[in-house]
Amino acid sequence: MSFLVFLQTSIHAAVLFGSAVLSVWAAVLARSRRGVPGSPAFSWMMLAVALWSFTSAMHTLIDDREIRIVIAKFQYLGVAPIGALWLMFTSQYSRMAWPGDRLLRVAIWAVPVITLLLAFTNEDHYFYWSSIREVETAGGTRLEYRGGPWYWVHVGYSYFLILIGTLTLVRGLRRFPPPYRRQTALVIIGAIVPWVGNLVYLARVLPAGIDPTPLAFTVSGACLTYGIYRYRLFGLVLVPRH
Repeated sequence: MSFLVFLQTSIHAAVLFGSAVLSVWAAVLARSRRGVPGSPAFSWMMLAVALWSFTSAMHTLIDDREIRIVIAKFQYLGVAPIGALWLMFTSQYSRMAWPGDRLLRVAIWAVPVITLLLAFTNEDHYFYWSSIREVETAGGTRLEYRGGPWYWVHVGYSYFLILIGTLTLVRGLRRFPPPYRRQTALVIIGAIVPWVGNLVYLARVLPAGIDPTPLAFTVSGACLTYGIYRYRLFGLVLVPRH
């Protein structure tokens, strides 16, 4: 490995580790406000982001192909539930009633659970990743994961949940008081940035094997953490009135 490739890899991994630390920090802050609607789901979501970032960093640093594939599978412990957690967070934050319905909650979690099972057993069916191959890039050897049928089901489902959750927040902007509008705007920005990064990855704009999504979560985590401190994201509770 040349010094330039080593430097690029180290910087990439350092940013991912930084994203993981920031996400854990945001999760701890939200956890300390457990009595406020949405904070538990937000906390779990940020822990999922932290795991995604951490495993991405390890995937970048390790050269062994088989170990990288194992890391990619464990990465889905963070990737698979993010869409469902986002919907839970936005719905609870917007004071919607449906999260209290047990049957609906089970239905929403069905796709993430199936995704995890298929990712961990991929070699038996190749239904999640149709192929995994090594490619040479300017940043060294990367693994390129080609999506199988269920991969695209999971991607579409996650985008659908993110869209519904974000629209829920946008709709809530009209009825929230001014302090909440600033909070919600930060949350929406924090939601959009990572999925723009994911679209870049899916469109294969960047060299093969490079996924900017975890890096985009650094920006997302910064927006949400700033919202917690600057606008007390979980520090205000709406008082129902006629």
